[in-house]
Amino acid sequence: MKSSRVHYASLMSSLLFAISALIFFAAGFILGLSALIALLQGNRAAAQASVLFGAMSFLGSILLIATVVAFMKYLNKPAVEVSVPTSASIWQIGAGAIGAGLALLLGGLIQDNNNINWLFLPVLTIPAVTLPIWVVTGMGVKNLPLDSRWRTWSILGISLTLAPFILFVLEFLIVVFIVLFVVIYALASPELMVEFQRLSSQLMFIDPESEAAMQILAPYLTRPGVVFVFLTVFSVFIPVIEELIKPLGVWLFAGKLNSTAQGFAFGALSGAGFALIETFNVSGQTAEWSGLLFSRIGTGTLHITT
Repeated sequence: MKSSRVHYASLMSSLLFAISALIFFAAGFILGLSALIALLQGNRAAAQASVLFGAMSFLGSILLIATVVAFMKYLNKPAVEVSVPTSASIWQIGAGAIGAGLALLLGGLIQDNNNINWLFLPVLTIPAVTLPIWVVTGMGVKNLPLDSRWRTWSILGISLTLAPFILFVLEFLIVVFIVLFVVIYALASPELMVEFQRLSSQLMFIDPESEAAMQILAPYLTRPGVVFVFLTVFSVFIPVIEELIKPLGVWLFAGKLNSTAQGFAFGALSGAGFALIETFNVSGQTAEWSGLLFSRIGTGTLHITT
């Protein structure tokens, strides 16, 4: 009976990863097509779209591997029961760090060259994103026990699919709740409603990202109540939710863990997957490519270690 449950979970995991992989591949195809169109039109957006094309394709490929491994577990293939080694040598870690540095350096040199950045940045983005995450994860879980291939790939796959999706839904619901609260509060206060109408009429014909718009909004955004709400939501609620959802795969396999050390290793792996998808999603900002990806190393480290 226990084996049946495990097989059922593996089948569901393989379906989740397969559907997610198809979504990433479809997004990559659309982005690749838009990159080609932009390139033919001589548009700078060609580089942005081509970088995201490479990123989505890479994520889809990872999930494709996770799909195969999970389905092999469903079929009771013994190969997926082999433990995943975590004994990366200092030379391997050093080589990864050097490779990441070279990718960032080369990318920084060509990121503003519209003649070649669309071609080379997608290739350089893969090592520039993955190698720092691999280095930090490798140092964090060095010689710690992971588990079988299927469980390791399942936890990584969950951190790339289900965990970000649930987090997005929860953050969206928080925003909806805040908007509804503001609307209800405004409806209960005629004076505030009039003020909102006046504010909307002022912003109607102004670029929301312009300095003029910020000057209009500044008196409202700096009110103590507004500042308190923003700090509470973005400094308390969202970080707490993120830290709870990020290791979702670990929570799902909590009953199967052999030790706290293994839980830590899987937590680091979950953080690595979360950092991977988060960094790839912003990698298309080619104008700030090298600086952005370099700064994301710190963010990725926090995801992996917390």
